[in-house]
Amino acid sequence: MRIHPVINVSWVKPYLSALDGQPVNRPRPQRVTDEGDVEYEVEYVVDSHLKCGALQFLMHWRGYPEEDHTWEPASALKNSHFDSLFTPILEPFTTVHPIWSCLEVKP
Repeated sequence: MRIHPVINVSWVKPYLSALDGQPVNRPRPQRVTDEGDVEYEVEYVVDSHLKCGALQFLMHWRGYPEEDHTWEPASALKNSHFDSLFTPILEPFTTVHPIWSCLEVKP
């Protein structure tokens, strides 16, 4: 006996909206800058690490699942509100922390 995925059109109904009690997931509107770049909103920072001597943050983006976490270099956050929150914390870290001092090349 062969079975293949065929559905009679009489069984198909148009989708109208979510059922009562069913959550509705709508994508959030994206912000677009004057240059036409899309801006994403950071919900929280998951982790951070040094890669090739550069500080990177693992970002959780608002409205996106955990699979969409991305590593972003600190330099990419220069013009963001996020950067202004962390600048006082990062400056002592990058100048005093032993990892940074051993990365300096002495003449």
